[in-house]
Amino acid sequence: MLVVYPQTKTYFSHWSDLIPDSAQGLANRQFISTFLTALGGAQGSPLKGAHHKPTIHAQQVEQTPAKMVKWSDFERATIQDIFSKIDKDVVGPAALSRCLIVYPWTQRYFGSFGNLYNAAAISSNPKVAAHGKVVIGGLEKALQNMDNIKPAYADLSVLHSEKLQVDPDNFKLLADCLTIVVASNLGKSFTPDVHAAFQKFLDVVVAALRKQYH
Repeated sequence: MLVVYPQTKTYFSHWSDLIPDSAQGLANRQFISTFLTALGGAQGSPLKGAHHKPTIHAQQVEQTPAKMVKWSDFERATIQDIFSKIDKDVVGPAALSRCLIVYPWTQRYFGSFGNLYNAAAISSNPKVAAHGKVVIGGLEKALQNMDNIKPAYADLSVLHSEKLQVDPDNFKLLADCLTIVVASNLGKSFTPDVHAAFQKFLDVVVAALRKQYH
């Protein structure tokens, strides 16, 4: 998590060494494991009781303010490499299908797509597949305009907010599904550092799509 979402390091400044395999890094992992077990209750399930957020997190933690996007050479090269390796005709449809299946309320915006009654129907729906490819095309537009993603996405933001009236939270849901599909495609080469670069790219795209909503 600390690699992919480096902003979370803000809350662990007292951990001087955040290198995963160092002695302190191993101790940090043990601390997190113990914390999740405690959060899960007596049976040790990290998920059990997870909705009961500790007061310190609910009341004292503040989000890191947004900053101007700067891309490192590694991030630029990594994102370009990801798009050169994935099969866009497979990844786009798979990501959109997964989103519609896992988050069924998102189907409300695709009423004209016909049969979306179950996972099999969604996965084999040609309109879903076609729109999934459109999604990847939109990401390629961002890829070509990495230093000006928000201006490049201005028209798309207006379209989704004013005409289609899409709930902006859905952009993040689709981005998460896309990450899962890309990770599956790339396998072991989808390392935490690669994941971090891709996550940053998707976060910027989502922010650009949400711009008109503010």
